[in-house]
Amino acid sequence: MKWIVITGIIILALVIFIFVFRGYRLFAAQGFNSAKWKAQYNSKELHNPRLVMIPHLKRSVLHVGMDKSAVRDILGPPEKSRDQTDIYALGVSEYGIDFEYYYIEYDSNDKVIKFYLMRG
Repeated sequence: MKWIVITGIIILALVIFIFVFRGYRLFAAQGFNSAKWKAQYNSKELHNPRLVMIPHLKRSVLHVGMDKSAVRDILGPPEKSRDQTDIYALGVSEYGIDFEYYYIEYDSNDKVIKFYLMRG
């Protein structure tokens, strides 16, 4: 019985280590590359390289008040656009089966009001 508990603890520790390591790799500062982002336009790739650029994109590239034309110069055209929202495909999450998308919302003057990641 004792070996079952020890084996369970070891397996649990390994699973936690793998998730932490993969999470760190995913959210580590990869930097943003406009050409690489644009090259993924309409990509059907499950593991799109855009996903690892999101932390840097949020932190250093996009900002509230930015003009829509400036955003599109940097990111290229969105895969979808509806009303005052551009939607960029990011591929499948490292931890799931759902596709992820990056939403950028604009006001009536085409200025960024918010940006966020969505699954589903």
